[in-house]
Amino acid sequence: MDTAASVLRTELDLIAARRPHHVMIDGEWRVKNGL
Repeated sequence: MDTAASVLRTELDLIAARRPHHVMIDGEWRVKNGL
């Protein structure tokens, strides 16, 4: 496993946790309201 990629993934998850979740729908990024 690439440690750098793992750290980056964790950071992205932390950022995503603070923002509305974006999902790919019909080829477009759309905001899916969080909890």
